Amino acid sequence: MAIRVPLPKAAVCGVLATVFVCGSMPRESRAAEQPPVQVTSEHFSVVTDAGEKNARHVLDNLERMRWVFQTLFPKAKVDAGPPMLVLAMKNKKGFEALLPAEDLGKNHLELAGLFLSGQNQDYILLRMDAEGDHPYATVYHEYTHLQYRSLQDWMPVWLNEGIAQFFQNTTIHEKDAEVGEIDANELGYLRQMQMIPLETLFKVDHNSPYYHQEDKGSAFYAQSWALTHMLIINDRQHGTAHMTEYMRLLSQGTDPVSAAYSAFGDLKKLQSALGYYLQQQNFMHFVLNSAAAPIDESKFTEKDLSDPEYQVTRARILAVVGRAKDAQALLDTVIKVNPKNAEAHEVEGLLALIANDHLAAKKHYGEAVELGSKDYLVNFYFAELSMEGYGTTSPEVENALRQTIASNPGYAQAYGLLGVCLSQPGGKLDEAYKLLVQAVQLDLHNVSYRVNAANVLAMQGKLDQANDVLTAAATVARSGADKAMVRNRLEMLKQEQARMKETEQATESGVVSVTLNGKPIENAEVSGLPAPKHPVVEASGPKHKATGVMHKIECTYPAEMELQLEIPAKAATKNTPKREAKTLTLYSSNYHKMDLSALGFEPKAEMNVCKEMDGMRAEIEYVDSADKTVNGQIVSVMLMKP
Repeated sequence: MAIRVPLPKAAVCGVLATVFVCGSMPRESRAAEQPPVQVTSEHFSVVTDAGEKNARHVLDNLERMRWVFQTLFPKAKVDAGPPMLVLAMKNKKGFEALLPAEDLGKNHLELAGLFLSGQNQDYILLRMDAEGDHPYATVYHEYTHLQYRSLQDWMPVWLNEGIAQFFQNTTIHEKDAEVGEIDANELGYLRQMQMIPLETLFKVDHNSPYYHQEDKGSAFYAQSWALTHMLIINDRQHGTAHMTEYMRLLSQGTDPVSAAYSAFGDLKKLQSALGYYLQQQNFMHFVLNSAAAPIDESKFTEKDLSDPEYQVTRARILAVVGRAKDAQALLDTVIKVNPKNAEAHEVEGLLALIANDHLAAKKHYGEAVELGSKDYLVNFYFAELSMEGYGTTSPEVENALRQTIASNPGYAQAYGLLGVCLSQPGGKLDEAYKLLVQAVQLDLHNVSYRVNAANVLAMQGKLDQANDVLTAAATVARSGADKAMVRNRLEMLKQEQARMKETEQATESGVVSVTLNGKPIENAEVSGLPAPKHPVVEASGPKHKATGVMHKIECTYPAEMELQLEIPAKAATKNTPKREAKTLTLYSSNYHKMDLSALGFEPKAEMNVCKEMDGMRAEIEYVDSADKTVNGQIVSVMLMKP
């Protein structure tokens, strides 16, 4: 996602308006060619061609902006990842050389900055010679969203946008920071428009016309900003905590309207107060002594970048903005000079990942890891791509995940994937469970971590504890797929508990009660059970995945299943060879233990897998079997939307 910041049409000099202002870059530095430099703090890494002094100025002010957030909202969780990369170009030419293709050309909108948000990493691209009162308002707006993304599950849209707009016009001077300044254009608009009823405002979600339609959206954003401004300023002015109480109630699951009545009182009176508030002539805002911010510039680290290092950084930005050919051209030049440049291989992996070429991405990330890359995402993606399809859990994969955690201890996905890696047959189940618990603690809303933790407990024979974990997961599940996954695992666990009870009874009496297609078969002698058709062994070894349509599903008692997966032919593409149609014969010695899930739809609560899966499309994960009459032993089945 790219957030564009247009350059103001009229530049106003003479006031130190933002981090980057008229005169912030000395004239001599604008004219002189200086080697690219990188200056890094704990939270930001600034790369620029405008010299060390300007890099430090940018970094210092970004740190002060972060301090503003911490000072006003001390309980907010910020900076879960490594330092954010900020590429600050000294002039328009260098800046536009890195813009997305759609922002180039004769009639393009002239930009001052670009906030680039990826799946797991965020970047800021800036033009250092931008001028104006607030040329980076959108960058600050989106940076605010970034700071509060951990609260997005319960924060209503009006408050999320109101807080972002409250901060977007922040002005940072040499010794202080002004936060919450009034936007004159918004104020004039608000004084003329008809107010949205507060109950309506509080109920707006991402599907509401107030969030999407231009006329309603303008009113929604303006009023959200005004109400947020009034509540924050009033709390600070009068020593109250109405906004804090509102956010506390929201975090506990109270709906936005009920929370508003509890925290703010009568909403009609609140709406009237907002109307009077907007008619006043003088508005208060925060002036924070940013000189008191605990920022130790002596801890900033700087280094001159070699040309290859600088070109790789530029290639990274080009990759993120979608200019793959330009990025690859820079990388080819770097790798030709030094084939062992780890960062160049990292960006090649990023390009392949963006292009959805997972085999190439794994190759390039693997080369970067082998060359000593400590980047947490590089190591994680190498491990994830290695486990994809074939389930490889080699020492290299385990080491890459441990390096990911060492580089970024707050990255939940690494704990979750390492937990899965170590829970393979013969793995370290105790450590796997601890890792999955840590993943849950870091991301309370990820249902997969909870289900995988329950799987490990079940593998250890701790079925009651596994049931408790899955029951808790059911209260967290929101999507249909997550609900179906938890429900299926609970049902499988229930069947496993019943099977174990039957086994215990059989051990004591020599007689076992079993079922065939849901019907009980009483008094079957243990010694008289039919021999299994295929080996009854734990599914182990390299994993494979195949997608097709299931047919000829046969179940024999006690719980053996055999099926045929028909895989259609596929034409050759640039990255994949031609695939002929084929049929795989696969089996499970205990379909109660088979991991069953659904993608893109919610199956009915009770499904007879022996009858109702026939004709369904599915992705099946399987391992090789010693029985050469079949192609493999089933590990999991993911049903796909019809």
